Amino acid sequence: MRMPVAWLLLLPLAAGVQDPRAERLPPLPELRPERFEPAIRETVSAAYEQARRRPRDGEVNGRLGMVLQAHQQLESATRAYQRATLLQPKAFRWHYLLGTVRAERGEMEHAAHSLRAALDRRRDYFPAQLKLAEALLALGHVQASLDLYEQAAEAHGDSALLHYGLGRAHLAAGNLRMAEQSYLRACEASRDFGAAHYALARLYTTLGDTAKAERQLASYRSARAPAPTADDPLLQEVISLRSGARAHLERGLVHQQDGEIEQAIAAYHHALRIQPDYVQAHVNLLSAYIGLRDWDRATEHYEKAIALHPDSAEAHYNYGIVLSRQGRRRRAHEALRQALEINPLYAEAHNNIGYVEVQEGHLELAAKHFRLALEQRPGYREAQYNLARVLMRRREVHEVIALLEGSIDDADDYAPRLLHTLADACAQVGLLEKAISYARQAAEVAVSRGQHTLARQIREELSAAEKERSKHP
Repeated sequence: MRMPVAWLLLLPLAAGVQDPRAERLPPLPELRPERFEPAIRETVSAAYEQARRRPRDGEVNGRLGMVLQAHQQLESATRAYQRATLLQPKAFRWHYLLGTVRAERGEMEHAAHSLRAALDRRRDYFPAQLKLAEALLALGHVQASLDLYEQAAEAHGDSALLHYGLGRAHLAAGNLRMAEQSYLRACEASRDFGAAHYALARLYTTLGDTAKAERQLASYRSARAPAPTADDPLLQEVISLRSGARAHLERGLVHQQDGEIEQAIAAYHHALRIQPDYVQAHVNLLSAYIGLRDWDRATEHYEKAIALHPDSAEAHYNYGIVLSRQGRRRRAHEALRQALEINPLYAEAHNNIGYVEVQEGHLELAAKHFRLALEQRPGYREAQYNLARVLMRRREVHEVIALLEGSIDDADDYAPRLLHTLADACAQVGLLEKAISYARQAAEVAVSRGQHTLARQIREELSAAEKERSKHP
């Protein structure tokens, strides 16, 4: 069978006829694999031994670099990738991965050089465009960074990361209003993008718009989702080579955030097989089993976690959730109180202990804890809703209006309930027009969030309110 032309062109390098640049090869990195934890040692040793046996093979050197990068051995990874780029100078991925390692080490001049070389070989690789634009900005080459971001935006205009980077570049160039627009687009593309909200808060402070700055700061503090990432198959391939307990814990977290609870549990158990005393793996399993309502297994991992680390506030907090879901309110209160004794700033623990106090009929204590939750985590929507409902029950209606009127812009899952509560509060103090307006808004947002039962209930109440209004024109 005839070999494709591209393969024939590459064959001499594989057979040993090297590019002249290969004569300038730096030496292989000096590694002591026995110093790595057992789960990592085998992977690193295998890659290192292969590189020692085939030191002039670019693929083997690059693979060693990937294994070393995966396990955060960045200086040694740099050396391996340098060798790979000299042995396979046309290979895009070695230049790109060398650029990523150099950027992570803070060597921005060298990173920019490697990333330019990568893009010379593959101009359309979006993650490389982003990383080069970031490196150029860090080096103070603002216009070059702006040009690259704007060029990338032609094909990737929906990327939150791109608009965030473009905002930073505009800010560095002194284009404040253009920076604002870019940051806003980043937040639209990824509503929970904490860094973009924080950047907007700082920008609005500079512009003297305190109200907008405070709203963006609240959004930043309430952001809980991971920062957005660019789809980067090459870097994902590196990450997939991680083999330690921490790597499995991180994979489990990704699965759990995506609602893949069974896969998360498998990853956490894998972490424990590598490191049986890994407290965080037990804590995460406790949380995951709550998602499956498997109280026995959740309790088992709570007991294992506190046996290893009695002062784990997160373990006590999660166990409080287990007990609360089982209706064991007194025990839940004790567990949540333990979490707060360890960490008095634990907003989620304040919120949940407040919920237990509501169930016990202690509305004043509940309101106190919901307020503490909001102090520690401004913009915490669940605590805000819980506080509003308690204030409604205590007939502190004007306080409900003050609490909610400044926080109705975000169309998240709590928005319909918050708007509904605000409409109810306005109706109770005779602000009928406002009540109807907020109720209509609540129904629309409920439909958009798939909360059709709530939308139906709000529309029924709205119909009754409009009939009442027609009686008193």
